[in-house]
Amino acid sequence: MGGANDNLSIPDWFNKENLTDGRFDAFDLNPSNTAQSLAWYTCSSNQDTEITATVNLEDEYRIGEVYLYPTKFLDGNPTPAIFEVELSLDGDEFWVIGGEEELPYATYSDPFIYDGGGATAAYVRIHIWKESPVFAEGVYYGGFGELEVYEYEEESSGGEERSFDADLGDKLSFDKIYLNGVEAADGNGPVIALKKGIDGTKGDISQISLYGWYGNLNSETVAFGYRINGEEIVFGDFFFDTESEVTNLGANNRRFVIPIDVSSYTGPGHEIWIYAKLQNGDVVKLDRFDNRGQDNEKDREIYVIYNGPNTSGAVLGDVDGDGELSDWDAITFERYLAGWNVEYSLDAMDIDGDEDISDWDAILLARYLAGWNVEYFN
Repeated sequence: MGGANDNLSIPDWFNKENLTDGRFDAFDLNPSNTAQSLAWYTCSSNQDTEITATVNLEDEYRIGEVYLYPTKFLDGNPTPAIFEVELSLDGDEFWVIGGEEELPYATYSDPFIYDGGGATAAYVRIHIWKESPVFAEGVYYGGFGELEVYEYEEESSGGEERSFDADLGDKLSFDKIYLNGVEAADGNGPVIALKKGIDGTKGDISQISLYGWYGNLNSETVAFGYRINGEEIVFGDFFFDTESEVTNLGANNRRFVIPIDVSSYTGPGHEIWIYAKLQNGDVVKLDRFDNRGQDNEKDREIYVIYNGPNTSGAVLGDVDGDGELSDWDAITFERYLAGWNVEYSLDAMDIDGDEDISDWDAILLARYLAGWNVEYFN
């Protein structure tokens, strides 16, 4: 600390070490009791003197609340008229988290409390700009009884699920897809193309693994997990070694590799999403999609659509069951929806795999036959 006056008549009562010694003594009128710890006391002949006391926390911490207690000596009357509480990471550049302006001469006993907001800091500074109105023997006095700094404690959100939100500090990247342990897509373009429809119709895919990273600026990730078709999220120890290039983008960024057993899933349209569970209780769906609907939109959502084998033997879209896809299948589909008495294969008609035969399935089939890239047929 710096700026404290150690030359008062009884320095053990008022020296700078008293600010952080964990003691907050009431004043004993006996002057021979030199062991009292009363305050960090300052004085100056000019009331508008700038004085600072800097406390080195000896490590970096996320700062919660900072308590600054008035001295019990003289009932807190010497509390400075203008002061600020500041934080710093390096001890050179400080920022203000709170303070008081033009405090009147009065009795002060309750602590002044300032919120660090979880900011990371290694130094706390009391910055006095104006001493108290207490004047004696040609000088103005100012001081505090004790400084207490509390580490930030994150409030749990109760585990509520939410979507990816950059404004809440979320970051992610979806980098690779593996099929049965073999790399099948690497990089944004190939990953986007493959994730929209993984073809497992031949029954030759038993495991899909998704590789990427996620982090939140304000809370650490405690687990990654996946959800299939809206079922319960399966969390596990899916962390992977995180390289410096990723952590340089955010200290809380963590790599993951999530292997997902799809051997029991048949038919088309199985939707698999990745989730992150944060220390603060948030469960984040990794559905990042930047600038949706704009020319510069970027799909970063971490999911895949898995089309499994058809155990009935029906070919997707082969509504009339003749073994090939043609315009006649689309016509048959439309007649079925209109209530005609036609021969049809229900297993071939649930194009999107939602277990409901609807106009949308007929539209998807018609689009596919017209040359559209329909993910369920990939």
